Amino acid sequence: SFHFNFESAALATMIAHIPITVLAYFEILPSSDSPDDGDRMSLWNRVFSGGIFMLFLFFGRNIVAPFGVQSPNVFLDKVCIHQVDDDIRGKGIMKLGAFLARSEEMVILYTNIYLLKLWTIYEVAAFLAMRENAAQTMKVVPVSLVGLVLAACTYAYCISAGSALLIFTKISFQYIVPIGV
Repeated sequence: SFHFNFESAALATMIAHIPITVLAYFEILPSSDSPDDGDRMSLWNRVFSGGIFMLFLFFGRNIVAPFGVQSPNVFLDKVCIHQVDDDIRGKGIMKLGAFLARSEEMVILYTNIYLLKLWTIYEVAAFLAMRENAAQTMKVVPVSLVGLVLAACTYAYCISAGSALLIFTKISFQYIVPIGV
């Protein structure tokens, strides 16, 4: 999801900043009017931006599908090539060339065991041999890096949204509880 949805998640987040910033600037969104609550626009952007980014990162293709945007077809060799039965795996490996010939790019989710299997080396070599610009269309993504990036994004959003919610709670109580009573 990170590979296919990151750009649309970043774009959706930037687009969402515009109406939020306008609504906050014209004071349509409430603020605490306290000098220590920070910038009103950044408060609302902090609340919504991370959530919009994560929503589109994980579900971006599902969100835009009703508008006619097509998702790419994905051949995931770990799922499409049998991992246990040697006969079925052999038949799947024999068909790799057909899948690779129709592939526009190759994303390798790299782990320490990826290059220990002969058919994964064959898969990479065949992809490289089939196209002139293979270096530009092949991406190697360490699986450990994906988890680290997602954990960092989640942590940053939780910190940002948490601080914004603390400020928002202060704003809410200001409107509910009369001050000086």
